[in-house]
Amino acid sequence: MPTTIPSITSSTRPSSPSAGDAYFETNTNDYIIYDGSNWRTYESDEARYPEISNSLSAFFDGTDDSLSANDSSLSLQTNFSIACWFNRGSGVASWDALVSWGEASSGKYRAFGFNANNNLTFNAFGSGYDSSGQTLSNSTWYHGVLTVSGSGANVVAKVYVNGALDSTVDDFTLNTYSSYGGHLFGRSTYGGSEYYNGH
Repeated sequence: MPTTIPSITSSTRPSSPSAGDAYFETNTNDYIIYDGSNWRTYESDEARYPEISNSLSAFFDGTDDSLSANDSSLSLQTNFSIACWFNRGSGVASWDALVSWGEASSGKYRAFGFNANNNLTFNAFGSGYDSSGQTLSNSTWYHGVLTVSGSGANVVAKVYVNGALDSTVDDFTLNTYSSYGGHLFGRSTYGGSEYYNGH
């Protein structure tokens, strides 16, 4: 015979519950179970959690906006990951960098951003090139991840979009640079151009 879980509200929880007591809270739409010390809450109502508002992201105008960071412990020579949320405002002429770093003066720099086909890419100039498999839309939020691992001639770069593997470049040699030139967000380190438009 089916059993109905008793209903209460968050303000009428028992003051002396026993381990294993379980209730459905009608005002929160949560299931709660007492484990002998604490109430364990199992959330069931996704409607209580509205879409996250975008009040704190940086906006880049595609013309002259960028952020810089200088921390040599983040030189990102190999074995690293980068993750970010982004929302592009317009298409790309040739290349738009979300973040770039390395030694621009010697041509040994890297960038994670977009090519002219609106593909999310990793570009290791002079080493290897990773082009995303899908064309991304403007004015749409995406989650992008770049992972780079390996050493010598066995470096592997992978790009993920919204949690799914989007492209891979296997077995290439990632050039090294002798001096850390800092990171630029929203533009390329090469020539100080290739500005990103969007959030």
